Amino acid sequence: MTQQDNDVLVDVGETVNLTAGSSRFRGAIKLVTPKTIAEVRHILGPSVRQDEAKGRKGHFCCTIPELSSVLLTKEELDSEDKEVRFRARNLAYIASREYVRSTNPESFAHWESVLDHFIDISKTAFNILTVKDITVQNRGTLIIGRDIYGVTAKTIRLYGSGKIVCNGPTTLRAESFEGKIMTLNPGMFHKNLVE
Repeated sequence: MTQQDNDVLVDVGETVNLTAGSSRFRGAIKLVTPKTIAEVRHILGPSVRQDEAKGRKGHFCCTIPELSSVLLTKEELDSEDKEVRFRARNLAYIASREYVRSTNPESFAHWESVLDHFIDISKTAFNILTVKDITVQNRGTLIIGRDIYGVTAKTIRLYGSGKIVCNGPTTLRAESFEGKIMTLNPGMFHKNLVE
């Protein structure tokens, strides 16, 4: 792997593991500590242009039934009762994930203050890699570890059978993608947010 001018290059047949502890990526990885759920969505959510999102209906009531039948309070998230607190934080985790993914966050307006409190008490923090370009040559593999939640680059290039494998929930943002993009859903947010 070569890295020049804030670029990541995975050579032919090479496998590179990208984690928050990787010394060669240290300067390009930033720990982000959002204060609100809207900030989390801005960083990790969909990059749909506002005019495309207008008129779309969110998937709030159809995807996760328990979210449409319950309203949480901040007090439940801080409850002395372990069962109540666990259930509330688990539900807040699910609602946070849906809010971040939604193309219509207005459907979650009634959840925002509770989710902001959840972000605060869970001490949410995630690692973001920011580089100029990422190039993965033929038969090369860039493996993005579970501790990297976002990757931002000007251009991501995949040549031949070169690929990027995300071992966790990772948002890839680039001005342009070149090559064949395969999509898989390897996982969701980390469960440690629920503790």
